[in-house]
Amino acid sequence: YRADKCAELAAIARLKTESIQLWRQERLRDGRDVFEATLLPVWAREFLSQPGDPARRDDVLRWMDNRRRNHSYRRAQLLDLEFRVRLTAPAGDDAVDGVTVQAARDAVRQRQLIVTDLHLDSAGRHPSIDVVVPLLVRGETETPVGVLVLEIDPGLFLLPHIQNWPIPSRTAETLLVRREGTMVRYLNTLRHRADTALRLTFPLDQRELPAVRAVLGETGVVEGIDYRGEKVLAAMFPVPDSPWFLVAKQDLAEVDEPVHQWIWALGAMVTILMGAATAGIGFVWRTREMQFLREEVAERARVETGLQAAAQQLHETQRIARLGSYVLEVRTGRWTSSAVLDEIFGLSDPAFIRDVSGWLRLVHPADREEMSRYFEQEVIGARKPFDREYRIVRLSDGAERWVHGMGELVLDEHGAPVSMLGSIQDISERREYQIERERLLKELEEKNADLESMIYIASHDLRAPLVNVQGFGQRLEAACADLVARSPAPARETPTAGTASAPERIAKALHYIRTSANRMDHLLNGLLRVSRLGRIQVDSRSIDLNATLREVLATFESQVQKAGAEVRVEPLPSCQGDPQLLGQLFANLLDNALKYRAPERALRIAVSAQRNGHEVVYCVADTGLGIAPEHQAKIWEMFHRLHPGGPVAGEGLGLKIVRRIVQQHCGRVWVESAAGEGSRFYVALPATAEG
Repeated sequence: YRADKCAELAAIARLKTESIQLWRQERLRDGRDVFEATLLPVWAREFLSQPGDPARRDDVLRWMDNRRRNHSYRRAQLLDLEFRVRLTAPAGDDAVDGVTVQAARDAVRQRQLIVTDLHLDSAGRHPSIDVVVPLLVRGETETPVGVLVLEIDPGLFLLPHIQNWPIPSRTAETLLVRREGTMVRYLNTLRHRADTALRLTFPLDQRELPAVRAVLGETGVVEGIDYRGEKVLAAMFPVPDSPWFLVAKQDLAEVDEPVHQWIWALGAMVTILMGAATAGIGFVWRTREMQFLREEVAERARVETGLQAAAQQLHETQRIARLGSYVLEVRTGRWTSSAVLDEIFGLSDPAFIRDVSGWLRLVHPADREEMSRYFEQEVIGARKPFDREYRIVRLSDGAERWVHGMGELVLDEHGAPVSMLGSIQDISERREYQIERERLLKELEEKNADLESMIYIASHDLRAPLVNVQGFGQRLEAACADLVARSPAPARETPTAGTASAPERIAKALHYIRTSANRMDHLLNGLLRVSRLGRIQVDSRSIDLNATLREVLATFESQVQKAGAEVRVEPLPSCQGDPQLLGQLFANLLDNALKYRAPERALRIAVSAQRNGHEVVYCVADTGLGIAPEHQAKIWEMFHRLHPGGPVAGEGLGLKIVRRIVQQHCGRVWVESAAGEGSRFYVALPATAEG
């Protein structure tokens, strides 16, 4: 009887451990989907750079709320790179706890998503788990633009699943624990003691506790003393891919109760036998025996019902995740599989032979030889875990599908493989998304290259006729002036009132021609500069920007004096970049400040910088005309000018070139300004190790 109870506890513990592992894998897959998203990081960057834009704010909030509701998250929060909460869905408490902030710092530094351990929320009341995802704008920079925090409520599935016991019992319960230094911490609410989740701890020297023995590496079924001081029978197993350990336990008094009852009944029957007739003794014995058997059968039926319910729950979890499981006997080559795996492979034919050869027949012909080599040499031969994505051809309908197979070998005492336990997940949709994403990225790169080539070729092809227009225009202007000078005075046309003479009209027309040709020349030069930037290889090195700014200011000395401007440059930290390109960047920003100065006040220009973690943020501030909020998004566009008909000359390419240079350095650029209040242009560039 005791052996049956040990097997029962071990089965319950294993089922709960496997379902917790599947639940964690599902949450990790959802986090990876968010991490690989392309649209949200762009929206988040635009919102964080322009928080006053209600349309973009609504887009980000709508995306966050849809993700929260569709995937049963308690809360979704958007954090900026200073780890401040900028948006929360649903609206309400914007607080964020220290565990989440540290996870966000690690996610930004590592550029990887992080799933936190169980911890109390910011109010210190409820257990919480966070999926922390750094938002990366793919194809532009690998620097995160912000962090998305998806808060999981363990009370929806994890904690109820742990606390639920599949069969009736007065004392049985499941514990989820983890090791913290020299202590073991209980993570869930206990059946026999209230308010203990994440609060109850014991030192590791109390080796009689099953929880302590679990975190110290013991597995299987043992006897021990629980947190109440009661003797218990406990099954202990680690939760794979997590710092958690699961303990399923039941009081020994309850475990042995049927045995004690049986012993008591037997003693009573012996007493009766001693004083009763043989017929009466036989009748009582049969009655007692039948009653005991009925109770045992009923108890076994309840256990089987609970195990069936747990198995059904596991099947539903696998079906939702499209994740099937298998067990391979290495010596025979035979394998068994779950119903979900049979559905993935399309195994409806009962004549199909489930061995290694049968599996290889399911593998796509183009991948079959490679998968056979991988299985025989790297998995069986080198004892490595099975972890490979490959194609299959479903047996039922011939459909081609992508799957991700994983497996762990079980070795005997001599190190020889005995079996392999693993899972296979249908990832066809994810692969289709990846292929489509790669195709679109390649198409975008080709179009950008074609556009730059077209701009470069067009600029060169237009320059020859433009030079002819300029040259012949100048010769025509000189010839007309000479002709007028040599014409006798009486022969010259006398203008009437209100009309210009013929020479004046000709001179005016030639002036228009020359002005338009010069304008076209400036535009072509600007196009060539933009085109060349796309083909320049960035010579990245550590730069002393103090020296670079001195050289740039030397070229602007006469313009600064003419404008009566005051330029102040604070000591600047060094950064990583191309000296020539960054010199052009700051020259364009200074030129912009000098051009768009306010006539009613003196122009002051200040250049400063501040190191912020792995980047340096430079600021060029001026007291010029400023930029209205509705125009700030357009100033980075090619040929866009705030005052196209104004007195300030230009092609509308200066800030476009600034942005292109910043992108080539994997940096960021943005502006803060208001009409009539000057502007502050910020440029974030990679910092050097020495700062």
